[in-house]
Amino acid sequence: MHHLFSQPAAQQESAIAFKNLIDCTNKHVRALQALERPTKYWDDILVHLVSTKLPPEMRKTWEIVSC
Repeated sequence: MHHLFSQPAAQQESAIAFKNLIDCTNKHVRALQALERPTKYWDDILVHLVSTKLPPEMRKTWEIVSC
């Protein structure tokens, strides 16, 4: 849980930085699932977590597109 919430923010506005952020998030969620932790309904939490790790301009674009 600590690693999931303390992962570093994406430093660049690039597809590679975004993919690394998603891959890292997925890795930690899978680890929690392997420990049989209840992650089935974490979508809102994970969207919030990932969006707070985006660079400012990328987050702004994501907010515009997702509305």
